[in-house]
Formats: sequence, structure tokens, C-alpha cells
Amino acid sequence: MTSIKNPADIIVAVKEISDPLKSLMKDMPKQTDLIAEIGLSDEDRKDTTMMESIQKLYLEEMKVFASRTSVAKQNKTKLYGVIWGQCSPALQTELMGDTKFKDKS
Repeated sequence: MTSIKNPADIIVAVKEISDPLKSLMKDMPKQTDLIAEIGLSDEDRKDTTMMESIQKLYLEEMKVFASRTSVAKQNKTKLYGVIWGQCSPALQTELMGDTKFKDKS
């Protein structure tokens, strides 16, 4: 049985028939979002120590995001392998004959 980590990141490939990596990119951390999330005042933003802490937190979030992206790429390959395996040989042949198949595979 195929094991998929973080299935929520890959389910868009099945539900919406779209590239899950493009969807995942919408969740990329942004330092400005982090500042807004924490609710820093203008005074806090002038504090270099506070901003250095925000930068470190942002870098950690980017590491987590990079890991998520890597797992999503692996999951995408696994998912397409499962879907391909469910296709009959006749359907596989028909799909391989499609002009877009070579671009997408």
C-alpha cells in the first residue's frame, strides 16, 4: 500500500485536477504575514532584537515549508503512480497517444 504524508497538500490533484505544488505555493510563508499575525506595533518593528527574532522564526517556517514541498513532490509521484496503475492497458495506451501526455509526464 502506498503511504502518503500530508495528504491535504496533495488532495487538490484529485479534487480539482490541478498541480498540487502550485496550490501549495499559496501557503508559502511571508515575513509580512508573520508580523501581522503576531500583531507587532510600529514601536515593536523598530526594535532590532524583536525583528531579529521575527527573522529567525520566518527562517524556521521556511524550513518547514521546504520540507512540505519536498514531501508534496514525492506524494505527487506516488499518487500519479497509483492512478496510472488503476488505468487499463487500453486507457494507458490512449493516454500516451495524447499530445499533452509527453508534456505532463
